[in-house]
Amino acid sequence: MSENVILKAIEQIADERGISREIIIESFKQAMTNAYQKVMNNKEISVRVTLEGNQVKVFHQKTVVEEVENDDLEISLEEVKELDSNLNIGDIYEIEVSVNEEYNRMAALHVKQVLKQKIREAEKQAIYEYFLSKVGEIIEGKVASVDNNGVILEIGNTTVLLTPSHMIPTENYRKYIGKDLKVYVVKVDKTTRGPQILISRTDPNFLKRLFEREIVEVYDGTVEIMSIAREPGDRSKVAVYSRNPNVDAPGACIGPKGMRIRNVSEQVAGEKIDVISYSEHPELYISEALKPADVLGMKLNKDEKSCIVVVPNGGLSLAIGKRGQNARLAARLTNWKIDIKVVDDAFDEKIDYEPMADIKARIEAEEKAKELKKHVKVIEEVEETEEYEEDAIDEIVESISKEEEITTVEEQTQVEVEVEPEIETEEEVETVQIITPTQPTISLAELEAEIERERARSQQSNEGRSYYRRKDKDKDKDKDKNEPRITGYQMPVYTQEELEELERAELEDDTPEFEIDFEDYEEYYD
Repeated sequence: MSENVILKAIEQIADERGISREIIIESFKQAMTNAYQKVMNNKEISVRVTLEGNQVKVFHQKTVVEEVENDDLEISLEEVKELDSNLNIGDIYEIEVSVNEEYNRMAALHVKQVLKQKIREAEKQAIYEYFLSKVGEIIEGKVASVDNNGVILEIGNTTVLLTPSHMIPTENYRKYIGKDLKVYVVKVDKTTRGPQILISRTDPNFLKRLFEREIVEVYDGTVEIMSIAREPGDRSKVAVYSRNPNVDAPGACIGPKGMRIRNVSEQVAGEKIDVISYSEHPELYISEALKPADVLGMKLNKDEKSCIVVVPNGGLSLAIGKRGQNARLAARLTNWKIDIKVVDDAFDEKIDYEPMADIKARIEAEEKAKELKKHVKVIEEVEETEEYEEDAIDEIVESISKEEEITTVEEQTQVEVEVEPEIETEEEVETVQIITPTQPTISLAELEAEIERERARSQQSNEGRSYYRRKDKDKDKDKDKNEPRITGYQMPVYTQEELEELERAELEDDTPEFEIDFEDYEEYYD
């Protein structure tokens, strides 16, 4: 049996049936095994089938034992040692089977039967897996036939029945024969007869998926569909909510001149679709759901999720709708029990309802309070974050300061140790400079000449003397700035004769009308 022929047949079956090549190969090996067991009349025989070279090989497997009890299943250790010395008790010894005409005929029959069975099982599994992946989605199928049992659609390699309970009552399906029809996959069940697939055109989620296909804001999640209530083919209500405050949810769904909602309506047999704004507040949500009715007020019972809605006198029929359709859809959409009454009846029954104006004002105040609370919380969080950051910065600065102090102390210690010899040398040099002068800084003659000049200046007015004293002091300051400062004190040295001459000059100068401020001459002794 040529491997090429077998492989080609396997590939062909895989392509035609949509079954994986591996499944068909395993089915073929199983068929060859069954055929050999049938020929040997023993189903317990272990067989291994391979596709090697250009042919199919079949091996009869036997277990190595000490004493043989069943020749079809076992082989003795003594016998196997002559054939393969590496085998021991418990190992498997394989004997290649010679294919004869009987085996070929039997193998062909079993291959055919096994492949048919495996192909059917594989097809069922493939169909199940495909439709399971499509649950919750819209798929298209070609309408093959229409009868009282429903509509037969061809989807891929299988046929699916659209039952009457999931058909839009007002829709003519015969016009779709030979054409594609959109359906929604509700669920898939796995049974012994194969997968049971439930498809629908009346399910509310079918309408939701159509919205996603036709309205980009719904598709990208900007507008979310919160709830849908349908009476297929007649009328639906869809509650939508915008996650972007700048996007009007109903307006986005309706589209310019109603184009978007019209495209959706045409795909469900012209079904009228009311798009309303969803609200987390039941009063506003119910009021929107009852449109086009004008709601004047309502009384809620939140425990029972029921409410009494008050409408104007003469507005009851509009609120209830044709055959109660509007009220029924509103109740299903909001999941609230709704009892509608006119103003006069509410007054007669003494129903204490809250006017819509008051309801809206109350809700608006609550929303503002929530926003204020949210802002306060944000501010508190910011302040806490800032305090935390300040504390963290203080800790970092303190840590850095401690590190710098340690580093400074270490550097100062190092500098003191290194500079100490130089400081001693400078002090020695400075000391030498201080004790060097051994002569007086001014002579006696110069001193006497200066005293005579001072006497001449003293003849001026007291203001003049004060002026010169201040001037001399300013000179002293400038002199101190311009002249280098000597760090040591220099003691003038006089001879005995110079001291006596100095005393006589002081006695001669002891005149009452002159007052000499000798503090001005301290510079000569410094």
